[in-house]
Amino acid sequence: MNTFKLIAAVAVLTASLASCRRCETCRVVNNGTTTYEGKACGNKDVRDSNQRACEDQAAIYGGTCTCEKS
Repeated sequence: MNTFKLIAAVAVLTASLASCRRCETCRVVNNGTTTYEGKACGNKDVRDSNQRACEDQAAIYGGTCTCEKS
């Protein structure tokens, strides 16, 4: 019985940790209007790519890029 409880606890812990992925939402706002919004979850490279895309959109079309972690 104790072995079953241990296995169940490990399974619950593993599932909960897997859902703790880092996400980031980047937006370009121009004159109070959101003109671009991108959300990326995963490793740092994926999130950095999302931020670069936001910065590129801001440079091309004007506005300010801001990113928030969630």
